[in-house]
Amino acid sequence: MGRSLEDEAQVEMFLWTVDAIFRETMRLGCPRLNCEDVEKEKMKVWGMLRERMPLLEKFEKIKNGYYMGYFTICDFFVYELLAYLSLFFECVPSKCVRLKEVANKVATMERIVAYEHSDRVIKCRLPKESW
Repeated sequence: MGRSLEDEAQVEMFLWTVDAIFRETMRLGCPRLNCEDVEKEKMKVWGMLRERMPLLEKFEKIKNGYYMGYFTICDFFVYELLAYLSLFFECVPSKCVRLKEVANKVATMERIVAYEHSDRVIKCRLPKESW
């Protein structure tokens, strides 16, 4: 998961942070939440994002468009994370300029392009009136 022990530790910290972000954010997609509850959850998640997203950028070594400076699993997670967050928070990808560079690199990969044009991809967010 990394070329050196230091890189492996960095990847582990990255994966822990991404997991924590996804766990908190997944609740926003819960169909059982009413509009008021969705808004409360969004506020909680936004606070968490403001705290944790900088951690992802703190340890990055982005070079050649890759999170670690070379291709790792982190690149896919950055791509997925920004795509998922953009369903709920339009401003998140624009605030993460360096991470967006990684996501854009992954988005050009042949299999990712095929996925993006498949019926498996999720491209809509909750209607604004449900927030």
